[in-house]
Amino acid sequence: MQVVLPPVFDVAKPERSEVVRRRGTTARAARAAMAPGSERGSSRLRRFAERRGVSPNDWPKVLRVARTVAAMAGSDSVREPHVHEAIKYVFA
Repeated sequence: MQVVLPPVFDVAKPERSEVVRRRGTTARAARAAMAPGSERGSSRLRRFAERRGVSPNDWPKVLRVARTVAAMAGSDSVREPHVHEAIKYVFA
């Protein structure tokens, strides 16, 4: 059996290391500036946890990933779509 997957990035137009480094540095700074209590998506995380039986010990990990997703998206706070995406990453 062979599984064909699409390429992760466009081989014809690779990004330069400086561009990726700058984007990562900006996202880290934005993530550090987010207040820990600003997660609007925490209600979605709680609903998900209740439905799936996720341990409360996993919540900080999901919120940490959600903050990173929000920072990479250029958002000033964590919103429900960020938490939803983080849930997919953590529990995939």
